[in-house]
Amino acid sequence: MQSCSTIIGVIRMKMMGMSYPQCQSRYQIGSAAAQLIMKRYREINKAVEELETMEPAAVEELFYPHINIRKHKIPLPDFELLFAMEKGTSGTVLVDTIWKAYHHMEPDGYGRSQFYEYCSRYVYDRFGPDDLSMGINRVPGERVYIDWCGAKPEVHILDRSKHPEDYTELQKLHLYVTAVGFSSRVYAEAALNEKQMWFNMATVHALQYYAALPRYLVPDNLKTGVTKNTKDEVIINASFQDLERFFDLIVLPPPYYKPKGKPTAERYVQQIQQRIGHELEKHSVFRSLDEVNELVMMIVEEANNEKVKGYGHTHNELFEMYDRPAMRPMTDSEYTMCDYAACTMQERSYHVYYDDHFYSVPYRKASAAAVVKATADKIFICDRNNNLIAEHKRCYIPTLRYISDPDHMPQNHRFYDEVNSQTADYYLERAKEIGTCMHILMHDILKSAEHEEQMYRACNSIIRMCEGVPKGICEEAAMNCVKTKRCRYSDFRETLSDLLAQRRLNSSMGDLPEIDDVRGKGYYR
Repeated sequence: MQSCSTIIGVIRMKMMGMSYPQCQSRYQIGSAAAQLIMKRYREINKAVEELETMEPAAVEELFYPHINIRKHKIPLPDFELLFAMEKGTSGTVLVDTIWKAYHHMEPDGYGRSQFYEYCSRYVYDRFGPDDLSMGINRVPGERVYIDWCGAKPEVHILDRSKHPEDYTELQKLHLYVTAVGFSSRVYAEAALNEKQMWFNMATVHALQYYAALPRYLVPDNLKTGVTKNTKDEVIINASFQDLERFFDLIVLPPPYYKPKGKPTAERYVQQIQQRIGHELEKHSVFRSLDEVNELVMMIVEEANNEKVKGYGHTHNELFEMYDRPAMRPMTDSEYTMCDYAACTMQERSYHVYYDDHFYSVPYRKASAAAVVKATADKIFICDRNNNLIAEHKRCYIPTLRYISDPDHMPQNHRFYDEVNSQTADYYLERAKEIGTCMHILMHDILKSAEHEEQMYRACNSIIRMCEGVPKGICEEAAMNCVKTKRCRYSDFRETLSDLLAQRRLNSSMGDLPEIDDVRGKGYYR
């Protein structure tokens, strides 16, 4: 479909005797388009002067009617009916679906391409364009926009571990860029990939560069920042959520599906991307990634020292004037980078595998374990909502594969662990806390077997039996066993049971209070 000015221009040129190639060259149209205009001009039978007095839309409709001239007997599809028929539960309608429904109803109707054209016109007329950008007032210091650049410049990074010394390795660099919402002061960094560790590290470096904290971080729809972003739900990546909590920020992704809510930041990202990519490819060879980033920061500083059109100040000046006063000061504590890994549960166990070791979680929460976060000296295990459920000191001893917290064990596992993890000195020390006779009894029980390890279970049972019982009663039972030379677990258990039963009997047979209106035993004599 050609515009009104093209239609009238082609007609005028032909009336002046010019050729079709001249018309095509003047209005940048094809031969078929020029000939179609003249053909329809003759069919319409209207003077060009009359066409010039008409509205442009009316002229275009006259030459390119919505009803196809070749199929003027076929009515336009009833798109309202088709959309109502094929509307799903989510409220969305696929054009291909309504095309199939239409073709089933009208086998001799419009072809697919013509149907799609009329469908696009119907959607535009009824709902308007769907690719508009959202106008947003930038609040100073409120948001920092984050994105990875689409272009990936290739450079040679000198690898000193290879021979000969001038050997270079071709690297495809990924450019991480941020921009503060109002001043559009940018920060950029080159990384070797876009994985979680690089993304978190670059975000920390960006905040350190600004030396101030915004209220919101706005990453593009990246899996390293936002796990899920729909019109109904936003789920932040667990790793990025930890960074959010550490700096007391709010991660606020752009509109779902098509991030059109940050065109200003996108524009500066594109500009800095082009400048960095051009300079990196021009230099070509670097000794290390740090040297690459030195050049990147030089380009960033040049861009931030350029004046912003319409303000008369540079990006850095606008940042100091408006953004920094509205931002919070940078925290003094240092953010610790973690290695994040999905939990791998050992079958029929409550241990999580990481780095050739197995770390325990509370046995009742074994199925909830989802993420392992590892620092140089700590292991943190979190659930699917990033809530901490277990913490361990990281183990580097190859032979110590299972790191188990007794509080995480079921009762029978805990008992077995206590029996096998203690020594004779431990049981003697516990017995000494109760009393001297208990210490003597425990010593005699340990020496009663050829190997004292064989008596650990009996000693553990005695210690557990004394829990919740007054130490005086336990010491008295031990004294009776020592005096009668009956120093076995079963003897102590029987003696202690008799003492407790006697205490209960004595307390129940104490003197009853006298009450006047109750007849006593003397009444029946």
